[in-house]
Amino acid sequence: MSNKMILKDINIEIKEVDDKERTITAIGSKEVVDRDGDIIKVGGINTKNWKKNPVVMLNHDYYDFPVAKGVGRKVWIENNKMMFKLQFAPADTYPKADIAFKLYKGGYMSAFSIGFIPNHEKTEFPEKHKAGARRIFNEVELLEISAVSVPANQEALMAGVNKAWNDGIINGNELNEWEEMVAEVKSKRDGIDAELLGKDIETDEIDEETIEKDVEIDTFDDRDNTIKEQEIKIAQLELQLKEQQMEEEIDEYDNYLGDVYAEFNPADSTETVADVEQMDDDWVDDALILIEGDKDD
Repeated sequence: MSNKMILKDINIEIKEVDDKERTITAIGSKEVVDRDGDIIKVGGINTKNWKKNPVVMLNHDYYDFPVAKGVGRKVWIENNKMMFKLQFAPADTYPKADIAFKLYKGGYMSAFSIGFIPNHEKTEFPEKHKAGARRIFNEVELLEISAVSVPANQEALMAGVNKAWNDGIINGNELNEWEEMVAEVKSKRDGIDAELLGKDIETDEIDEETIEKDVEIDTFDDRDNTIKEQEIKIAQLELQLKEQQMEEEIDEYDNYLGDVYAEFNPADSTETVADVEQMDDDWVDDALILIEGDKDD
């Protein structure tokens, strides 16, 4: 089973904002069926490894710097909901982090996305589920959290930013910087998609080449089997020929013995070879001596 990371969005409710500390405390959504037909059991989210490096990326862009980090309890489960407290970097440290903080604070962004690896042995695939779930993740390992509008949807992200600019939450420079960031992320993702597409094409070419090799091997095997069949037939014919030649030699020798017997026993010339074989051993020995002498002459 693949250990590929899965991304899922979590709609949140901002519980508390601290402007001085630049922190937000968020409550994640309940266990509901998402757009993919999946349910993540909140109680089964293992946060141990993420807490060792509790960074929050922006829109799953691992090429860029994080915009926030988990602080305090970082992430915990309360009333069957995932909760977390994040601190965003100040504007003079990282401008994008300041923009993200303002957007969450003003309600222009209201989602995070988590990346996790499920425990496939504990994943359920219900045939019939009252809420229509096709897959239930009972246990997952949290790997990362990203600030997003809608995962992999830059258009939705820009819509919230444009509204924030119209409302005066962010200025023109911040809007331009955000637009550049979205364009850069889109370019990187397009590049990754193109690379994956190229890999798919290479795989298809390899598959076609493999099929051709298989056809060649099958053809060779057919020829090899045909040759083997012909060799067996030839061996059988050779054996039959040898048997036929031996039978002919035996018949010739039998006829020769019959002629010899008839020569020495004219009255019993009608005797068969079988009759000859019934003669006394002494007579047979004498007949063979005479035959050998006749051959020498």
